Amino acid sequence: MHYKYLIIFVAFLSFISCKKDSPENNLPVINGNVGLNIISNYRKPSSTARFEPNYIFTEASIAIDQISFLKKETTSSKAHFEGPFICDLVNNTTEPQLPYGNIEEGNYQLFQLDILKELENNFAIDIKGNYHPNGVLIHPFHYSVSLEETVSIMETNGVNIVEDSLHQVAIVVDLAFIFDGIDFENVHYEEDGFLDFNAEKNQEHHLGITERFLEGFRVYQTK
Repeated sequence: MHYKYLIIFVAFLSFISCKKDSPENNLPVINGNVGLNIISNYRKPSSTARFEPNYIFTEASIAIDQISFLKKETTSSKAHFEGPFICDLVNNTTEPQLPYGNIEEGNYQLFQLDILKELENNFAIDIKGNYHPNGVLIHPFHYSVSLEETVSIMETNGVNIVEDSLHQVAIVVDLAFIFDGIDFENVHYEEDGFLDFNAEKNQEHHLGITERFLEGFRVYQTK
């Protein structure tokens, strides 16, 4: 599983490096020792791929603030990245772009971030997409939630920050884990085929998505 996220993150970094000479790409000034990206493991469908999930995402946003790297032996909760940041989990972009953080050397195994209601309509998470069970019939779907929650992410290997070095770290949202857990055959569809996870009849599924979302964060270091 970890290799899957590593490949995704490396591909993302390659995409960024290819665009670094473009005047349209305003990279943050390197005034710290840790570059951070918030991305998802979602891959847009490929016409050449044999096995693809039977759903696609057209929009997936989350609002995040106060990201902290914590050492195992500390109780400090100093924020190393302060937002709010609006994260597009389909295109893997963040607005505003995450600055470089200044983080003391050491091993960090605990990471915390705040999810907050900074999206339109007071949402904290807002996801839209299409479910296509047979490749012909299409059910547009929507999930959103208004909550404020502090998420703790524990990584056994942690992130090693070395003095006088520049590091790259990714917080990865596991959208596959979140949506593969949905029983699409037993959800409630509107008469027009629309799948509204916010509907009262889909309350159980909405709760399941929210719970998996809060559990679906991972942290990886690539440099």
